[in-house]
Order: sequence, then structure tokens, then C-alpha cells
Amino acid sequence: MTASRSTIRLRSLGALGALVLLVGCAGSGTDPLARQAQETVLGQGHNQVIAWLPRDAAQSPTVARARTLVALGEAKRRTEAALCGGEWVFSGEVDEAGMPATATAPDSLGRYAAWHYRIAWNPGLPDCGNVRPQEYYQTLSAHLPEWMLVQSGTPVAVYHQGEAIFLQGDVPMMVALQE
Repeated sequence: MTASRSTIRLRSLGALGALVLLVGCAGSGTDPLARQAQETVLGQGHNQVIAWLPRDAAQSPTVARARTLVALGEAKRRTEAALCGGEWVFSGEVDEAGMPATATAPDSLGRYAAWHYRIAWNPGLPDCGNVRPQEYYQTLSAHLPEWMLVQSGTPVAVYHQGEAIFLQGDVPMMVALQE
């Protein structure tokens, strides 16, 4: 398979974006009360990606943030290759709430020392044909590392490794999302 100039340019743009994330993500953790307020805003009703990166996989919040964003970008690329006619759709909005914080992953993920990070996200589905949002989020979760979950806002659902582990009306949602 040969790559066109636009494909190469887009892949280079993606690599450049990942590099910028790795190099330019300076910052430190946020005040715990400010972080709690931000997480409340990013709660139910928002699409979000929730990461519980093992703490030994990143030596700082900056590295944890970069690894999370790179994993999300790669999962987005693979999901859109599968669902959007083979195209990587460069649209959508990411709204990050501070930096990753030290935490313990929930029992449902194995209860380990982790970097906890939430990203509010709108993937820009209008540019992806007739794909239903729930189908997109479930497929995206199949391409994310096992330490990441996807929560859709309306209706609320949580996906992990390609499976719906919570659908609106189920009680165990908080088990998957909290420490």
C-alpha cells in the first residue's frame, strides 16, 4: 500500500502533535479542592476518557498526561480507520481538567497505584458519516489500553476494552469510576 502526500502529511502532523505533547506539557498537579471541583464539572452528562495509568509507567504527572493523550490519539486513529471509511477525522474537542493526580485504581481494574486523569471529549462524529455515538465509544474503548475507560454523556454508559460495563440505569457505575 502506498501512502499519498496528504496521508504522510497527516501522519507527520499526528507525530508532531504527540511530540509537542511530550515536550511541551510542563506543569504540576493541581490543588486537591480545585481538582475535585473540576471533576464534578466533568461528571455525569459529559463524554470523557478516564485513565488509571499505573504509577510505575510514568515518573511524573506530565509524562502520565502525555502517555494518556498519545494513547487516546492512537485509539481515535484506529477507531476512525474502522468506522469512518478508513479516514482519520481531525475534528472534535478535548477539555482537560488539570494534570493527572496520584490515586488508587478501582477494584474493577485491579486496585493498583495509579495516575488518575479525566478528559472531557467530543470526538466530532458529524465528520464520521452515520456512526452512532455509542458504537463509536464502544469501538474506541476496544483500542484503548486496559487502564483507560470511556464514558459517554447521554445516555450515560461506560465502556472498557470494547465492552459496555455500565448502561444508564445500572447501579455499578460508580465502582468503575471511583477509587
